[in-house]
Amino acid sequence: MGWNPTHLPVGVPKHFDLFVRTQVDTHLHDVHCMLRLPIHALELHSNQNFSATQVLLSVVAGLSTVLYSGGLKGAEGRFKNLVISFFPWDEEPVVAGPLEPPGVPPVQRRGGHLRLLPPTSCTTN
Repeated sequence: MGWNPTHLPVGVPKHFDLFVRTQVDTHLHDVHCMLRLPIHALELHSNQNFSATQVLLSVVAGLSTVLYSGGLKGAEGRFKNLVISFFPWDEEPVVAGPLEPPGVPPVQRRGGHLRLLPPTSCTTN
């Protein structure tokens, strides 16, 4: 599958378009290549999962500084606000984690908040 640069709507401010073209797309293209790994025929055996995750989180952090002003409790607040506002929370399944001991309720992810489900909604093996 080939690389497709980010499509921005008409009327996006020039400085933001330049930022996406020179910073965001460059990093996303790198991640696109990382996700094609491993390629054993070329002796590229690593999956690059952690590296790809780090790059994607850096892109989100960079975007948060461009999209939000200096408020929101600094860089951490801007990063959290971006994730809470734009992550597709409703598409995340509500399931028990693989490392949770039996009897511990699963965590529900909705609207940017983590909360435990009532024990009655839990199933144990």
